[in-house]
Amino acid sequence: MFWTIVGKEIRTNVVSSRFIILSFLCIGLFIITAFSLFQEMRLSYEEYDSNVTSHKEVVTNEPSLVSLAAVSGVKVDRRPEPLSFIAKGIEAARSRIYRVTSYDVTPIGGSDLERNPITSLSGPLDFLYLFQVVLSLLAFLLVCDALSGEKESGTLKLLISHNVPRHTILLGKFFGNYITLLIPLLISVLAIGVIMSFYSFHSFSADGWKRIAMILLLAAIYLAVVLEAGLLVSSVTKSPSLSFLVSIVVWVVLVIAIPRLAFHLGATVAPPPSVAALQNRMRAITNEADVKAFTEIRKYMEKNGQPPSKQWLEELSSRVMAENNAKKAKLQQEFQNRLTRTFRVSSILSRLSPSTSYAFAMQGMAGTGFNDDLRFGRALAKFKDRFAQYMEMRIKGMSFDVEAKLPQLGRKLDLTGIPTFNYQRASFADAVGNIGLDLLMLLLFIVFFFLAAYLSFLRYDAR
Repeated sequence: MFWTIVGKEIRTNVVSSRFIILSFLCIGLFIITAFSLFQEMRLSYEEYDSNVTSHKEVVTNEPSLVSLAAVSGVKVDRRPEPLSFIAKGIEAARSRIYRVTSYDVTPIGGSDLERNPITSLSGPLDFLYLFQVVLSLLAFLLVCDALSGEKESGTLKLLISHNVPRHTILLGKFFGNYITLLIPLLISVLAIGVIMSFYSFHSFSADGWKRIAMILLLAAIYLAVVLEAGLLVSSVTKSPSLSFLVSIVVWVVLVIAIPRLAFHLGATVAPPPSVAALQNRMRAITNEADVKAFTEIRKYMEKNGQPPSKQWLEELSSRVMAENNAKKAKLQQEFQNRLTRTFRVSSILSRLSPSTSYAFAMQGMAGTGFNDDLRFGRALAKFKDRFAQYMEMRIKGMSFDVEAKLPQLGRKLDLTGIPTFNYQRASFADAVGNIGLDLLMLLLFIVFFFLAAYLSFLRYDAR
């Protein structure tokens, strides 16, 4: 009887005008979005390559090592994540270019929102949005009258009168609708794969293909969660029209209201730190270090009546730079701690919705989640320390005569051995570990919604 119910659900759905219209709408949106996202990715990679080349050229044309270390610094370009078209996450709002000097790391722009301000009005577009919104709405609309519609037609009473167990009916309807929804989903995925093959950036490593497989698994799990929620709605309503209305309300609450309100509430409970304030305090620390160094040099000259020796200047520079870096590291750590606290509070509240857990999991697998952003920040901080050590070593080797202090215009700097920034993304195993909580939440939502639907269906009056 189970497979009979499954087959009946599939046959009924695939010939219904509701399913056909919604499926064509879903597939069409995925195809249109694919062209838009892949074109955007192509432009992002071209811009990244162009910036990397130009920034390397600018560094070698610096007039002196001193200006390179303290003022201009080196530019670090953040490479677009290969799977960011699936879930842009926090990457969309982050700077693409950073200036790294011996004293600090400063974001200098190039985020998606800066490059295309229109996205700030509508929000970034990615496939995660379509899964969260379009596919979940399709699932709710498809299953909202799975039980109430059968009651109205009298079929449900007939099934129960033949002593068909209610859990068999519920499971049959779930798997029937689940298989039906996989049809437009698989067609959309195949269409995306075909479109992606026309773009050069579609080549992925073994790690990338593992992530894609996990992303598809997460989509399948999320689809199951939404279907179970829809069945719960259908099991507590008595008519198809009421089921439709309640399904829309539940969809709005779970997919739109809770995720958005939770982050605003979290920011109220645990206010996030100000990036502008952090940058201002960083600059103030640098200015204080410069003033302190010049003050000590002036005192030395007033006391001894002659300029300080090279060794004395080197010791002063090392001491001031160490104090400067220690203060900035402490300030940066305080900033990260407050930011992490805000995110943790907001994420706890927002995980009342399976849509948020799904979004966090997708971003984690795409390499654009909060943990990935922290990982990139730590890599930048380590590179800044290596750059500072290199510049300190090179400057110590300079003579301190007048000619050496003058800008060496028209000559390229000798930057042999200068450190390069290499960001090692999290491995697939680490990414899975990072999304463990959200994956568990999705599985718990499946169990919760099914048990709630089953208990409600046990008391359902089929007459």
